[in-house]
Amino acid sequence: MNLTEPPPPETSPPWYVEHRMRALLALIGGFLLFGATVFTIVFVTTVNRLKTTVPYEVTAERVVEHPGVQNLLGRPVAPTWRAAGQVNEDTGYTEMTFRIAGPTGKGTVRAKLRRDVGVADSPWEIVFLDVACFSDFGVEVVSIVEDEPPTGPELPEPTPEAREKYGVE
Repeated sequence: MNLTEPPPPETSPPWYVEHRMRALLALIGGFLLFGATVFTIVFVTTVNRLKTTVPYEVTAERVVEHPGVQNLLGRPVAPTWRAAGQVNEDTGYTEMTFRIAGPTGKGTVRAKLRRDVGVADSPWEIVFLDVACFSDFGVEVVSIVEDEPPTGPELPEPTPEAREKYGVE
């Protein structure tokens, strides 16, 4: 008598083994979606953080209501979503740039504000504020406050060779 063992029952592998590529793509897609979500949240909160400060509100209100800016960009003028700068409550100093837009053009605002740190709740004072307006008529800079322009790095004096080559006097 020849007894043969019955064949073992066929067991199918788990779905993730059978469909390895789909599982790998789903895993990578999940990580990418999570990373994009975290990046977007961090980016939006850091960019919009400046827009919630008092110096930004003071500056934006002054720029939007300025008649020279309204004449160049049209009415209404409104700040756009992006703003950059720093507000230092400890030293009472802030510098910022942000963009504005109107019906006939766009502009870039540069501002420098200061306040007296020794006095509690002292107001922010604008010490420099100008707007570069880009409209259908070209580029024009509107200076609103020019008490203390921003300072940048000092440029070195040109060398004698550069003076001769480029005609610098």
